[in-house]
Amino acid sequence: MKRFMYLSIGVLCLSLSALVGSHIGNRTAEAVLSSPTRNFDTGIVAYRVVGSRRFALDEFGSAWEIYVNTVPGGNFCWERVIQHDPHLPLDQIKYWEPRVIISTDNHLWVDNGESIPQWEDCGVWPGGTVETQQQSWGSTKTKYNAEGN
Repeated sequence: MKRFMYLSIGVLCLSLSALVGSHIGNRTAEAVLSSPTRNFDTGIVAYRVVGSRRFALDEFGSAWEIYVNTVPGGNFCWERVIQHDPHLPLDQIKYWEPRVIISTDNHLWVDNGESIPQWEDCGVWPGGTVETQQQSWGSTKTKYNAEGN
């Protein structure tokens, strides 16, 4: 009888620790404009590294590029790249890359243009949330009890 009691207590402790652990470890996921984002005191709101090229988006929505040339005396200065300017206001951008934007309404925008930007709306990500209608068990029971009578 003692063994059963100790076993029951052990199972209870494990289940409680799993329950508490899952609640402590839970947190809401959130998307960011780009990584790192809005951590600069320089006016840069998004920064992206692509090979030896660095892209930045400033607080006015202007895109900039620096090409890190390994040749001594190479160009290390920022250059304005108008073709990578986002077509949306910054408060509507969740994520930015030079030719990719995810808006706050979860639409994916891709720039298919070369020197002249041609932004294409690819729509909402298909793996997103599904709209549901909240319904109580009471209304479900009432519905089926009414049909059964």
